[in-house]
Amino acid sequence: MGADHTIAPDALAKLQDEQARRVKAKIDWKDGDAVLALARAGKEKALADALNQHFFRHPFAEVAKQLEADEAAGKLPSWMAPATSNLPALQGPAIEVVSLDDELDAAE
Repeated sequence: MGADHTIAPDALAKLQDEQARRVKAKIDWKDGDAVLALARAGKEKALADALNQHFFRHPFAEVAKQLEADEAAGKLPSWMAPATSNLPALQGPAIEVVSLDDELDAAE
């Protein structure tokens, strides 16, 4: 897997756990770099161009790279900087984490 387009370690661990559990329907996966390499090896220029345009060189991908670089350098993005207003701080998480583990278990 490439350094820029890898699968997050926690996601990879879940994929590996699920792969070990599967008996009838085996699963496998590829990260973005591996899919792009397959497209290039198969001389699928249109597919490689689409992957580059919509994933690797998409503005959101560029923002993600910058956020990772800033985090590695110890910088806080402006939207994470402490607020300077007199409004009270938000209580509780802004994002709810949802698990699909039960749905995966039921699918077997």
